[in-house]
Amino acid sequence: MKLLLAILLFLAIPLSILAQNNQNLLASFLKIQTDSVRFDSLMRLGNRLEFDDRNVSLHCYQELLKIAQKLDDRSRIARALYLLGCEEQVFERYASSIKYLQQSYQLYDELKMHKKVIKCTNKIAQVLDTQQDYDSALKYFKKTLELSQKFDYPEYEAYSYVSIGNIENDYLGKYQSALENYRKGISLCKKLKLNEAYHGGLLNLSGLYKNSKDYDKALKTLEEPFIVLLVSLVGGYYLYQKLNQNKLKVEEQSLQLTILMKELHHRVKNNLAIVSSLLSMQSNRLEDKNAAKAVREGQMRVQAMSLIHQRLYKTDDVSTVNIKDYFTELAESLMQAYGHTPDDFDLTIEVENPALDVDLAIPLGLIVNELITNSFKYAYEGIERPALHISLKNDKEITLKIQNNSIGIDEKLVNQKSNSFGQKLIKGLSKQLRGTYKFENNQGTYFELSFPRVAA
Repeated sequence: MKLLLAILLFLAIPLSILAQNNQNLLASFLKIQTDSVRFDSLMRLGNRLEFDDRNVSLHCYQELLKIAQKLDDRSRIARALYLLGCEEQVFERYASSIKYLQQSYQLYDELKMHKKVIKCTNKIAQVLDTQQDYDSALKYFKKTLELSQKFDYPEYEAYSYVSIGNIENDYLGKYQSALENYRKGISLCKKLKLNEAYHGGLLNLSGLYKNSKDYDKALKTLEEPFIVLLVSLVGGYYLYQKLNQNKLKVEEQSLQLTILMKELHHRVKNNLAIVSSLLSMQSNRLEDKNAAKAVREGQMRVQAMSLIHQRLYKTDDVSTVNIKDYFTELAESLMQAYGHTPDDFDLTIEVENPALDVDLAIPLGLIVNELITNSFKYAYEGIERPALHISLKNDKEITLKIQNNSIGIDEKLVNQKSNSFGQKLIKGLSKQLRGTYKFENNQGTYFELSFPRVAA
């Protein structure tokens, strides 16, 4: 009860007041005794303060590096180095930024964490580009391109082509090479439905034709983004006229609503981060192992919700979530939390039509968090090569399937009325989604949930 009251009181404090106590909050987190818990708490605090208090955020990441080195945890060391590199870029200490990022890159490369390696090379390229060291930036963008092709990360591949084209066109005067890279990047963006990057690439390509004095092609290349803009304007005008004669007022209200929704998700994300940190500290103080375990599990559920709101805050679409990216981030974070790496664990995620309404994404995310957590806790003892497969079919009906390669479960026991909080949570959330679910033994434990697309 005391913990619940503390959480409620904390949520009631305005963020402006919390910002004044960032140093005190940092000091309290530094007193956490367990190194791994202190690391996770400081990382969340640093993330939360990246836009509010950069100095405290930087201090958090500096402490992360010390803790990770003490733990001799190379994955955590690499993560701390990456975060420090990003922060140093913000402070315009570019040499220091590149040093941290290169060290992070080297560790991730040794750990064969390929997506993290690609993120490092891409960030190094961006820092060098900001420094106007275009030859070096080009080298790292090409490295990002090579790795994204090798390990099948097409979004990074698309962005790399366009970034290479930008440098070659704007600064190196390599117009023919830039033209080829723009075309490849634009084609891939279109295929992946990266609409913003696609139309941005067309605008850049038009600029290339302009630099080459091929004005006909420059104008022709602008046709599609111009038509998209025109259709959006005409369609928007017609819709606003139909809904409200005062077009300017509707536009203003729409913009205000979007801003308010983004701020709401930002505040929810920050408050959930605070709750998660409080739960971390509370679990560290509990002497009863079962109680501490229950509190830590509650913390993971809070983090699963926080990830949703973090994604909503960072996108212009405040009503949908890219559920594939969310599942990937959630699964990878839990995999790391339970001591696995991509080297010793097979994780596959398949999602059709990844945009999912937020009213469905939050309960679905909690269900997936529960099932993944149970897999890591119970499924892989004695399994030489653990594996987890998650798939989501997003059509007229949404179907979630999760399977691990464990020895299986007692179907009668799991389908009976259970006093387990996790089982009750899955049952309650499935009911909220108006869905039906089942557990089976099928070369491991298999779970399937089906529910309608329209939220209840």
